[in-house]
Amino acid sequence: MANLSKNQHLRTYAFLCDIDGTLTGSDGKVTPENVEAFREINSKCGVTGVATGRARNEALEDIRETNPLIIIANNGADVFARTSQEGTDKYKHIYSRPIEESTLRQIFEAIDEYDGPGKENMVFHANTPECFLVKGKKGDSSKGTLDDDNFKKAWNRFYPNKDSSECSWVQGFKDFEDLKRQGLHRSISRMCVNFGKDGDEYVKQFEEYLEQKLQGKININRIGKGKIDFTNPEVDKAKAARFVVEKLREGNINIQQLYVFGDQGNDLPLLNLDLSDYDIKVTGCLVKNAPREVKAAVSYLSGSRIVPSNDKSGVAKGYKEIYREDNRSSHNPRNPKVSIINRLDQRARARRPDKKHTVKETGKEDR
Repeated sequence: MANLSKNQHLRTYAFLCDIDGTLTGSDGKVTPENVEAFREINSKCGVTGVATGRARNEALEDIRETNPLIIIANNGADVFARTSQEGTDKYKHIYSRPIEESTLRQIFEAIDEYDGPGKENMVFHANTPECFLVKGKKGDSSKGTLDDDNFKKAWNRFYPNKDSSECSWVQGFKDFEDLKRQGLHRSISRMCVNFGKDGDEYVKQFEEYLEQKLQGKININRIGKGKIDFTNPEVDKAKAARFVVEKLREGNINIQQLYVFGDQGNDLPLLNLDLSDYDIKVTGCLVKNAPREVKAAVSYLSGSRIVPSNDKSGVAKGYKEIYREDNRSSHNPRNPKVSIINRLDQRARARRPDKKHTVKETGKEDR
């Protein structure tokens, strides 16, 4: 694994954060307060990372300033580790669980055969570890695909040195095989179908259709309004996070605390992650703007927290509540090996009501 720090023995905690709807605000940008939180954690020798449904390059476009050490991409199908303390683009691909090619063929066929409601609004794309492809007929916007100009802009954004005309649209599995033979893509990590913000009912019916067609060969996630994605059935953000912990331990970086932030159903495995076999305490933090059904699913988790919304820099405010409540414990001469995080967590537990299955709400009320 990449050399994350010269002071590896000081790294006692890790911080993993979803991007869309969690780290970024409604405008799609990371707030200055959240950027500063990442920088502070990096400077204090914490392990920072993002865990996202995006491909690596797409993620880096919006989080460049946070300079994370780890990128868990494509909902856990790929993991990248930063190889240099300087610059944010030098990441090594250290883990990959792509969709099986036999399953890919079935997915392409299922999408082509789908004739259910919302088909005319459906946009499909497939993520490689680094970027994405779009499925559909070239220039046929009536099928719900991106038009030529938009696609070329997206292509040039992620592959500035490749001509978009070489492999613009993926119209079927054969096209993917052709791209692979050309050496342009090795694998597909994640696929996504978007029915639009008002397409939740379409998503539900399409999900049922896919489950019937593929019968356990893919892992299906709701990732926002009108959106659904699917990956290898062995993939989720929690499994990727466990892999990261194992690689850190191989490098003698033994973290004691893991704090995770999320907002959607694809974040639930991470929020529910159990690392007690490594003697690591996991605290799940759900931003207040999370959908009601996600809050209901996470409300039973012991020690979980509700932090302010993404537009109110909930990640940074959660960080301040958890890590910076009392700086004095970091200068404890009697027990210098006890980290500030452990001390703050002990104090937080002492103040917490003695009730199981509760969610603590952090910060002031959103208004």
